[in-house]
Amino acid sequence: MLAIKPREGLTKDSGSGHRFFWGLTWTLITFLLCSSPAQAATVRLLVSGGQPYYREVQQHFTETLLDLSPETTISVSVLGSDTMQSAPWPEDIIVTIGTPATELAHQNHTGKKTIALFITTDVWHRLTDDHSNPGTNAHAAVVIDQTPYRILLLARLLLPKASTIATVMGPISGSSLTDLQQSAKELNFTLTANTLDEKDNPVATLSPLLKNNDVFVALPDSAVFNRAIAKWALYLGFRNHTPIIGFSKAYTDAGALASIYTKPSDIGRYGAELSAKTLLEPRTFDGGLHHPRYYTLHSNTAVARALNIDIPDQTTLYRMYEAALATEQ
Repeated sequence: MLAIKPREGLTKDSGSGHRFFWGLTWTLITFLLCSSPAQAATVRLLVSGGQPYYREVQQHFTETLLDLSPETTISVSVLGSDTMQSAPWPEDIIVTIGTPATELAHQNHTGKKTIALFITTDVWHRLTDDHSNPGTNAHAAVVIDQTPYRILLLARLLLPKASTIATVMGPISGSSLTDLQQSAKELNFTLTANTLDEKDNPVATLSPLLKNNDVFVALPDSAVFNRAIAKWALYLGFRNHTPIIGFSKAYTDAGALASIYTKPSDIGRYGAELSAKTLLEPRTFDGGLHHPRYYTLHSNTAVARALNIDIPDQTTLYRMYEAALATEQ
């Protein structure tokens, strides 16, 4: 059997700049899939709804998978619509988009290989920690959130002289404290991480962090937590001349120095690549949690000028980040 080796590279996407990509040689996968005399593969795609971000994941998943495996048949079911079909699903693999669809697939305990797309790490752990589910070992997921290391790495590259870094953690992000501490140590940051719940005063918690540290990192949590933190962190950061590293384009546009995030289209692409690999060789199913293979870096030059911070242009920043991130592997 041919060995398909990973390769590292930088891809380019229209409208979003360069993308870092660790991947398989998909040209070879396409050749093997298209030339195989075996019966055409089938995929059941369960979509959580008709929201634009779900549709974006679905579109790029479908386009990429059919590019890689033109003979594959994709059957789509949308929760809450007439197209919804109940289990058991006869297809070779099940791919879910969003939390509701993923929960449905887990509840049905099909035992089939299942790839969940566009869910958070917290949802993944909640579902797979249920050891009563006999299909747990057959599940994989491409989560939305970046690792703490990748977020802190962006801070290190943009602020090479920074020595102290701070953050606040909510009920969800608090579970990543150990990884955050380890990442800070590896990147030579002294970390201050405080917790914040709904009973706390966000200004009282955030003020000393943004006053006494070189950089503040915003970590994704619940929507309510994110809104409360963003409002005050951006205000206090600007007042104290403390740069903020965020986790979305909106965060950067609102006043953070920079962010790292993954678009729905990239989740769809990566999910299709994992599906193509699974269809090619089911015994090598890559189960477990997968962090986004593709990412976008977005910086705010106006904020950089206001804070008197020199930041590289986008092409240079991607190149620097790619080289630095390679040491994580």
